Amino acid sequence: MPTHPAYRQPLDRNVRVRDDAAMARYGFTFPFDGLPLHAHKDALQEAERIGYTDAWSYEIDGIDCFAPLAMAAAWTEKLRLGTAIANVYT
Repeated sequence: MPTHPAYRQPLDRNVRVRDDAAMARYGFTFPFDGLPLHAHKDALQEAERIGYTDAWSYEIDGIDCFAPLAMAAAWTEKLRLGTAIANVYT
């Protein structure tokens, strides 16, 4: 019975273990309830400053998910932005 080629290679015992903490990502959804959209600038910049890496905008009850993302892109430097839910008819 033939052996798969991957199993014929010797085990490399010199592989470095990666630091999972360096790969950790922390995210949140916005816009925040009760906070006007123009007031999100300080909140998004603070979230980025304390280590959040991702921000997801959602669309619910008529709130547009793309306008907050455009503003967040202008207001932040490193946040990874995305949509959590977007209506196809927006």
